[in-house]
Amino acid sequence: MYKEKIVQKAYHTISEVAKKTKIAQTTIRFWESEFHWFCPKRGRKNQRLYNIKELNKLNCIIILTTSGVTLEGVKAAHKDKYLVKLTGFF
Repeated sequence: MYKEKIVQKAYHTISEVAKKTKIAQTTIRFWESEFHWFCPKRGRKNQRLYNIKELNKLNCIIILTTSGVTLEGVKAAHKDKYLVKLTGFF
């Protein structure tokens, strides 16, 4: 009996992340420029590579912005140490 192994990648490209989150690549790049604490590593060809920590940050940004929180509100949430500790995001 063949069992398919689920391989969890260490890094994901911006196109993979955009496809999974249904967020445009341009939006993700914009958020990178707005939030200094959200910055993926870069590959050999300067390609963005997102690890689990960056994906968690992105998920938090998505949750907040889709809930109607402004960019300034997301920045304020990042500075709120209690919220950071409570959620584990950022």
